Amino acid sequence: MLAGRKIKFKTLSLIALFLFAIAGGIPFFFSSTVPFGVFLVARALFGLGLGCFFPIVTSLITKMFTNETARASVMGIGSVFFNIGAMLGVTIAGFLALVHWQNVFLFYFFGLIPFILVAIFLKEPEQEAELKKEKIKIPAKGFFYLVILLCAVVETQLLWNYLGLILGEAGYSPAVTGLIFNGFLI
Repeated sequence: MLAGRKIKFKTLSLIALFLFAIAGGIPFFFSSTVPFGVFLVARALFGLGLGCFFPIVTSLITKMFTNETARASVMGIGSVFFNIGAMLGVTIAGFLALVHWQNVFLFYFFGLIPFILVAIFLKEPEQEAELKKEKIKIPAKGFFYLVILLCAVVETQLLWNYLGLILGEAGYSPAVTGLIFNGFLI
């Protein structure tokens, strides 16, 4: 609701990319004496930036491409690049972790590249006429499915984290663990 109406797309994109790059990369500079709570706050801000950026991108694509075929193509290309980036990121992070665990966070500073590109090249899409606001009623069944989906997402993340712990205890290096995780992304 905020994007494009109350706050410009460019402003929101820059805030999201800044949070992604800086909050994602700042743990590289943390010493071992930094409280775990500070680390969690940095990760939460990173997640906020990442979680905000993708809906903004989707909204921008929807506004910039009115042709359904072109819109679908651009969204498909974006998904391909996102998945390639995720696979490369996990692999590179695994090899960086072989040197030192904090080196993993250097990868997030690459987010400053799109930050600069957005700051220079992103043009605000044209403002649409205010649409008539209708209340949409979501059935109880929809809320039930949403709760099931959220539980599945939380459980999946817990299992992924536990799998990383198991692989580490079994003697696998972070690089091998990253490659194993990539097998699930294909």
